[in-house]
Amino acid sequence: MTTGPILAAIPLNYSDGDPFWGRDMGLIVSGLRTLGVDARLVALGRRENHPADLPLVLGTLDDFQDPDWWQKLHPSGIILNTWSAPRYDLIRKAALSATPCVVEKLDSDGVRAPEIWPWKFAFSIFGGCLDSGKFWQKALAPAIALLRLSLMAFPSLLYRRMALSMAQLPVHAAESPIAVARTQRFLRRFLNPIPKVVFIPHPVAEDYMKADQETPRENRIVSVGRWPAFQKNFPLLLETLQKFLALHPHWSADIVGELPRGWNADRVHPCVRERIRFHGRLPHKQISALYKTAKVFFMSSRYESFNIAAAEALCCGCSLVGSGEIASVSYFTSTNSGTSVCRQTSPHFLDALCAEAALWEEGARNPEEISRTWISRVGSKAVAQKVLDCLESIKG
Repeated sequence: MTTGPILAAIPLNYSDGDPFWGRDMGLIVSGLRTLGVDARLVALGRRENHPADLPLVLGTLDDFQDPDWWQKLHPSGIILNTWSAPRYDLIRKAALSATPCVVEKLDSDGVRAPEIWPWKFAFSIFGGCLDSGKFWQKALAPAIALLRLSLMAFPSLLYRRMALSMAQLPVHAAESPIAVARTQRFLRRFLNPIPKVVFIPHPVAEDYMKADQETPRENRIVSVGRWPAFQKNFPLLLETLQKFLALHPHWSADIVGELPRGWNADRVHPCVRERIRFHGRLPHKQISALYKTAKVFFMSSRYESFNIAAAEALCCGCSLVGSGEIASVSYFTSTNSGTSVCRQTSPHFLDALCAEAALWEEGARNPEEISRTWISRVGSKAVAQKVLDCLESIKG
């Protein structure tokens, strides 16, 4: 690239630590800097409130929308994490005023409009309302989902506007191959030609999310999630794990993350209770220690744009079980690295877990090979190189 920095920008309030540096845009910045590139994270906040040595630029929303503010940063390239939302059009235009080399990360499974997959679209809108934390959205979740679904008959009210927002930028990045194809299908409905859509996964911190040959693998399943969320499907997780552990007395499970309010381990059936460990919230490095001893990561989610925890587990040598209805799962299981579930029911998830346990027993899963493969695909340096290549293609 040219002499200016590469900026990775997200219009969210910045905080130090893992929320920004342990994932997503922060890891892209870290990966770029490991490659010798001057890269900086751009977010909302006051710069004087944070350590001076961080590669960080903070501003207000007005700054984000101001072409002069971007131009004074002299970027050679910009990665925007603005989700293709039309409300960020002023940010897109301001960024483009500083450089034509702008890529937008979508953080999407590609179901951008109801016509792509009506049932899944409505279901994710419904779940998003339930998980919003707002009483009125929870109360109106079915009505909101139906209203958004009905807009399929009136695409110009919302989805054409989204496509026109996306047309402002030369390249968009989706997080799985299926998400790329779905996004292209969405854009073809409204645009000709369409902007370029490329595949760039979310990054993983490979400096500690990697297999450790000195750590023995145990017959262990690990799951990580925000378990109060409808999206993560805690009831299915628990039902399936109890059935699996009853059939496999030499296996155990680790569940990481906040539990639903009022729930406690006494609800687990006594015959398997001692083999399910509930860890609550853990720092990333403690989670990686669990991944390194486990064999299978269990993704019980109803829907996901990607699932960073699953990618981290793969980098640590776990295989994966997850629903084939989730766009990233076919990608995650594509290298002798897991089993896709055909339907989102407990019996089908149980079948997949049993199949994975048998494959590990037969020696058909190699944790070191899984780790090497996935670090080369989703490690922060590999993803940073994809970003560089993408920005160079715009410049060319």
